[in-house]
Amino acid sequence: MIQKKYEIKDSAYLTAYLHESDKSRPAIVVIPGGAYMLVGSNEGEPVAQAFYENGFQSFVFSYSTITSDLMKKHPDWTFDEAIDEGERLIYDSDHVSSNYPNSLVELAMAMKLITDHADEMHVDVSKIATIGFSAGGHLSAVYGNWWNEEWLLEKAGLSKGIQPWFQVICYGVTRFDEDYLMWLKENQPGLIKMYKAFYNTIDPDKEIMDEWSPVNTVNQNTPPTFIWHTAKDELVPIGQSLDYAKMLQEKHVPWEAHFYEQGSHALSLASERTGTNESHVQTWFDLLMEWVKYYRK
Repeated sequence: MIQKKYEIKDSAYLTAYLHESDKSRPAIVVIPGGAYMLVGSNEGEPVAQAFYENGFQSFVFSYSTITSDLMKKHPDWTFDEAIDEGERLIYDSDHVSSNYPNSLVELAMAMKLITDHADEMHVDVSKIATIGFSAGGHLSAVYGNWWNEEWLLEKAGLSKGIQPWFQVICYGVTRFDEDYLMWLKENQPGLIKMYKAFYNTIDPDKEIMDEWSPVNTVNQNTPPTFIWHTAKDELVPIGQSLDYAKMLQEKHVPWEAHFYEQGSHALSLASERTGTNESHVQTWFDLLMEWVKYYRK
């Protein structure tokens, strides 16, 4: 395995896990969650390695967050120290690096970086997929709907959009709107900071929230989508994925979804590998590989 880090901008970067042979392979961009406050570790490298073992060139996308910025500015700090300071600053700062549309622009730039270096990375440019978890699922879904928007291409320095081969949304936030904000206030008030981190306010305009809720912007250019979620998810209600699947169906976007009765949030691979062992839920990865084999040729 060749492991290499590629800088994107600010504190955003890609970590590549590449096969050494010169065979052109499909690629996957793994987008961890972290409430737009940080980039979760158990949804990054272990997932990339699982795809690597299934023949993919794998990339973990680390987008800019207040925590990653602090780690870059203070390399002697521990991760916990950066998180604690980030928690304090999130309410005191007028701007943090995860504010929209920064992370989306960084993702578009990451896709461009892979296509620009496809020969040396041995990547099939027609088969670059994305997978996002939780807030990363939100980012993946937004990009999946807007990958060819002119304003995004301009900000990312792209001459044309790069459509994902397919996208995987794992317990993703597809309604980043007023309803979810009210649900958080009632059930998970500690997560309201996610709205501040992304929208730069805990009371964003309804129009902006609706626009950045990917369930509202699914269109004919949205890539084929694989979804999974658990009914017991305590941070992102399963209804978000159910509504998203319904909209994909209405817009005639190919999709497949798997919903599990048990299992908490942030399960990642749901295996010992990620410290979240749920033997039934971990079947999602094999089901995804079958879906890719039979329907995404």
